[in-house]
Amino acid sequence: MKRRDLLQRLGWTMAALGISEAGLSLLGRRYYQALAQPTSRKLALLVGINQYPTAALTGGVTDVELQRSLLIHRFGFSADDILTLTDRQATRQQIESAFIEHLIEQAGADDLVVFHFSGYGRQVRQGEVVQNTLVPVDGGDPSLANPQVNDLLTERLHLLLGTLRTDKVITSLDTSYLNVSDSQLVGSLWLRARVPRQSRGNEGVVDGVPSSEALAVPEKLRQNLWADTAKLQNVSQLPGMVLAAVNPTGSPQGTGGKAFEAQWNGF
Repeated sequence: MKRRDLLQRLGWTMAALGISEAGLSLLGRRYYQALAQPTSRKLALLVGINQYPTAALTGGVTDVELQRSLLIHRFGFSADDILTLTDRQATRQQIESAFIEHLIEQAGADDLVVFHFSGYGRQVRQGEVVQNTLVPVDGGDPSLANPQVNDLLTERLHLLLGTLRTDKVITSLDTSYLNVSDSQLVGSLWLRARVPRQSRGNEGVVDGVPSSEALAVPEKLRQNLWADTAKLQNVSQLPGMVLAAVNPTGSPQGTGGKAFEAQWNGF
């Protein structure tokens, strides 16, 4: 596809989703300024998932490839300082371990850290509390027989980010949490949200709940809790700069829209 045709289709899609060129330009400038600031070192963990067991995506891995290229060739990241996890590599345990070992244990006070996730999100229930999650490749799907899911919880993401020794943090969440319909296909766009309350045959409505493994704090993370107590307690806001397709807060009323992906001639 010619570049002009691709840009034209992108413009149509942005208009259909209510995204202005001015808004995208402003976001791009903020991202550029944050990445271009002088730092001692620049570290990144990029996660992208296409091959979910029950509902595959098409753009998660492409997002990671493009992001990695951008960080290296435009913003001076060393290739050795960028760790990517895609598809089968992107289990919840692997994502948490990579975050601890690659980012928390290496980043100094003046370093820049980038965490990027492209894949499904959803909402799960802990008693009366509903929170957003990032769905790893082994997140699973809830059923009446086994409602537990193995997702990366919002509160865990806050803890991981809050444990970093640097405030120079960029979090990019290209995902969606709330799906109010029974279908993930909206026109020609595919919604990046797993249905949090799933109807399957005669099972009725099923709420996903976090597994005991998802709730357990890894010992390595306990050993690296050098963030301020006040910083860890502020779970209402992610530290640093956040680029999110929708509102990343844990409130079900604060989801603020939907994130879609589309294909243009295989791209």
